[in-house]
Amino acid sequence: MKRIGLLILTFLFLAGCSEIMEKSYEGDVWNVEFEADQTVEAEETSSITFTYLPNNPEDVDTFGFVSSTGITKLGIPLDQNGMHTDNSGCRGCAQTVDNPIDIDMTWVTVDGEEFEKSITLN
Repeated sequence: MKRIGLLILTFLFLAGCSEIMEKSYEGDVWNVEFEADQTVEAEETSSITFTYLPNNPEDVDTFGFVSSTGITKLGIPLDQNGMHTDNSGCRGCAQTVDNPIDIDMTWVTVDGEEFEKSITLN
């Protein structure tokens, strides 16, 4: 019985220490949504989703981004819905709610046109 009580207290303690952080950007071409779960102060799991807004996602050949959180992905395809989601986790590197996230995006169309966009998630 003591073990069950200890497990419940541990779960409640950990659930009470979790902080969810959400940041987003929506422009004419891209929608970007970032969500992070900080279970303890210096540990975080996060996901960032990029959505290409025009109705022709098949025209994007490759996509890439560099973020101030330390994530770099280049030359990746979007899915059939024009989306890419990147999940990550780290220890000793958690973002804080007060820190903006800078993102430099690049994409190349199937016709070879190259585009760049820099945004900041606040």
